[in-house]
Amino acid sequence: MSISEFARAGHDSLPKRLISLRALEELYDVENTIRAYSIARRTVPDLRCDVFGGGSLRPQLEALAERLGGTGLTIHGEISRDELPDALSEGGILVNSSRVDNMPHVIIEAFAAGLPIVTTDVGGIPQMVEHETTALMVPPGRPADMAEAILRLIEDPDLARHLIARGEEEVAQYTWERASALWEESYRNCLAAPPNHA
Repeated sequence: MSISEFARAGHDSLPKRLISLRALEELYDVENTIRAYSIARRTVPDLRCDVFGGGSLRPQLEALAERLGGTGLTIHGEISRDELPDALSEGGILVNSSRVDNMPHVIIEAFAAGLPIVTTDVGGIPQMVEHETTALMVPPGRPADMAEAILRLIEDPDLARHLIARGEEEVAQYTWERASALWEESYRNCLAAPPNHA
């Protein structure tokens, strides 16, 4: 799937909706997302949360959502790659609670779809986003901090628009055209380098 398949959400105002697109496993700590949603919902009662993804923790997360009284939260289960652009096109805030990560595609997809992002600052994520420029970053395992970042975006439309605009600029470096040009440059540099006979 290419970046061009993700249409920008283009809503007049930021929908009061959180989106999680990670597997329901310990590594991705979707529990943290659900707890952050529950905290933020105390301030924004009409906030919704759509959790997409399958995994072994689904029963526990559904039970947690019921205990927290999150009537606006839906755990949809797995979603196909073909369905992903439609899920993002409804707009909202992409929330990523990873405990450990590399460079998740979901961040690039959110950039392409025109969504602001709240994410943990683990693994390679700080190489993909800049705090308060292309996303808001928070420490892992701290739902109150994540809820605070979510509320910042809802209450500050200018900040949300800024992140969306900068994300749109950032996504250009992840196109096939850009990537192929960088690979070609790397190969040319290797060919031009003198042989190492050590």
